Amino acid sequence: MFLDASSISMFGLCIKDEIPEILFMFLVYHIVTRILCSHRTPKLQLLKSVQIAISLAVCGLQLFGVPPKRYPYLFELLNAVFSFGIFALFWLYLNYVMISGFISQLQNAQQQQQTSQKKKKVQ
Repeated sequence: MFLDASSISMFGLCIKDEIPEILFMFLVYHIVTRILCSHRTPKLQLLKSVQIAISLAVCGLQLFGVPPKRYPYLFELLNAVFSFGIFALFWLYLNYVMISGFISQLQNAQQQQQTSQKKKKVQ
């Protein structure tokens, strides 16, 4: 999901470089990863599909949509905000995994210490 968000977030730059056909390569990447990672849970597959659908809609707006005159960079902003949301969720998830792993290591160390102290008392 992180790689999908990072590649879609660069779509505005591809348009500026006048290579919007790169969106096709983003689709191919999604299809290939979908086939190769078929072992994922259905909820994760659904979440990834929703992310890709929203990303493609935003990219379609950037490519074919006409933004309001008052906000000429509205679609680029939507892309940046959506991509940032994915990046922020990924960052929060990684922090959760690291902190929960650290806490479980501390608990295991305390249990081992208590077990070794009980063995010393018995001897």
